[in-house]
Amino acid sequence: TSLNRVIRDRIKKARKEAIAKPTAENISKLQSIVDRAAKKNLFNKAHASRVKSRAARRINPQKTT
Repeated sequence: TSLNRVIRDRIKKARKEAIAKPTAENISKLQSIVDRAAKKNLFNKAHASRVKSRAARRINPQKTT
């Protein structure tokens, strides 16, 4: 529906902002939007979790050995 398209557009914009400027505020905003999308069944819970995890890694990258 058109509402789903609006939510997906918000996620795309928030994701681009988080990639361009990975600040805690941008990541938090993205995670909030993704959580709301998962709550409304726009995304699967696992997909939402994966998106949030990848976003969080931009702030705190894990060290690989």
